[in-house]
Amino acid sequence: MEKKPLSGIRVLDMTQFLSGPFCTLTLADLGAEVIKIERPGLGDPTRTDIPTKDGTSAMYISCNRGKKSVALDLKNPAHKQVYLELVGKCDVVVENFKPGTMQRLGLAYETLRAQKPDLIYLAISGYGQTGPYRERGALDIAIQAMSGFMSITGEKDGLPTKSGASLADVVSGIYGVIGVLSALLWREQTGEGQYVDIAMLDAVVGSIMQNSIARYCLSGVVPHPQGNRHPASAPFQEFDTADGSIVVCCPTNAQFESLMEGLGHREVYEDPLFRDTESRYAHKDELAQVLSPIIRERSTREMAEMMERRKLSFGEINTVDMVVDNEQIRARDMLVEVEDRRAGRFDTIGFPIKMDCAKPEKSYRAPTLGEDTEDVLRTLLGMEQQDIDALLAPYRS
Repeated sequence: MEKKPLSGIRVLDMTQFLSGPFCTLTLADLGAEVIKIERPGLGDPTRTDIPTKDGTSAMYISCNRGKKSVALDLKNPAHKQVYLELVGKCDVVVENFKPGTMQRLGLAYETLRAQKPDLIYLAISGYGQTGPYRERGALDIAIQAMSGFMSITGEKDGLPTKSGASLADVVSGIYGVIGVLSALLWREQTGEGQYVDIAMLDAVVGSIMQNSIARYCLSGVVPHPQGNRHPASAPFQEFDTADGSIVVCCPTNAQFESLMEGLGHREVYEDPLFRDTESRYAHKDELAQVLSPIIRERSTREMAEMMERRKLSFGEINTVDMVVDNEQIRARDMLVEVEDRRAGRFDTIGFPIKMDCAKPEKSYRAPTLGEDTEDVLRTLLGMEQQDIDALLAPYRS
């Protein structure tokens, strides 16, 4: 295996569902050795998420490829001692339990730091480790609601709407990666470990909601859903074509002028209602009524080719199957082949960061539950086979 930026870094992965596993997946793609601790006989709940094929979950594989699986029962004192020994061999611990869970297990950061003073400990939770909401449970849709995201999403005058994807989980996972990388750099500079506290609510408010909150704090005007339109620019929305639909974005006067020339309707640009950015936005409904029949006369491909020639921003509205087959996605290695012992080979999402020192592996595989337990205990902790057998005997069927 080629050396990567995080080669030599070992991560003890205590995560489940999406936010934490997505974080540790990224660390694995950057070269870290990720050892995922799972409950014997159960494992990460996403192992049974639908859809499945021959008992293999697409969700589990997509977020856990390239990791090792060690099955430990942390309520068993002997297993807990093994876990503490593993902590001493690792650089980073990542968990995404509700605050207080690790304390109840006797495995809080303070306990682990005594085992390894320079440990980096990342905790991802719904609302963070402090504040009045710290003990609330939270899944992705709850955070989308609490952050204000749902209040600005959807059709104008329509119901609050969540994102079609698990936005809060993924964003908090990304911030978790940033926290770990920053803490590793800090440790290199100072020799000190770090406790990294990532709240899903903070992650969404501090990134996805940044623009809306900034606008409100300046103007005092509460943002509301705009459908697919931009809150300050037009045209900036989807239009039907003769055979599909396309998003058209022209935030500047020069871009709008080029669009109308490309469509053969410069007179629309010359109209005083649409001649400048502010006026176009003030009359966005009228502008949409003018543009809709013009664009509907052309195919999606004709629109795309015209706008590409003119270096304008646009996007065909693709369904998921079209994304999977898209030539740009394929050219960027954003789909990689994984191989499962039961389900065989199929594609899953690749690594979006492109750099020579982090090239993707030729093939990936997600571990079966506990498949690396004996190997990790033997090679990392130096345990004898009879001791391993005694430790695991109660959990073997």
